[in-house]
Amino acid sequence: RNQFWSDEFLLYSDNIKKAPNRDIPHNNLGIALANIGRLDEAIEHFKSAALIKPEYSAVHYNLGTAYGKLGRMDEAIAEFKIALRLNQDYTDAYYNLGVAYGKQGRTEEAITQLDAALRLRPDSAEAHTKIGLAYMEQGSLNAAMEEFNAALRQKPDVADADYYLGLLYSR
Repeated sequence: RNQFWSDEFLLYSDNIKKAPNRDIPHNNLGIALANIGRLDEAIEHFKSAALIKPEYSAVHYNLGTAYGKLGRMDEAIAEFKIALRLNQDYTDAYYNLGVAYGKQGRTEEAITQLDAALRLRPDSAEAHTKIGLAYMEQGSLNAAMEEFNAALRQKPDVADADYYLGLLYSR
């Protein structure tokens, strides 16, 4: 049994083999696979977990994240929305939904979701930075500066916020 504990892939695969109708081993194996870039395999395990326990918000979030990394934004958005329907306080799901909308050029929707993430986690320098970028795209440069400054107040070493703020000041 100790050989299974030395390797997370063996451990989760063994758990799935012994209890194929449990959601957590599928989700955990999906996470391990996603962490090494095997996203298609990860998605299959996340889907299995979601079929077993559809009310498991984290697995929908994980599916959305994997789809997003593959550039499959419509699927990512759908999964983040499911995660949020199941858990309305899921800060990371709001954040990633906002990022996905931003990648589709849906700036207003991106800002709305990123604002929701900030309501739950006001100290998120990353969310402030993403909102700043969205405001830049809209041409709302003062609002963008405010967001980049807010990001830097929270986390002074946020390179993106510092870079974009510098661009705005150089105009």
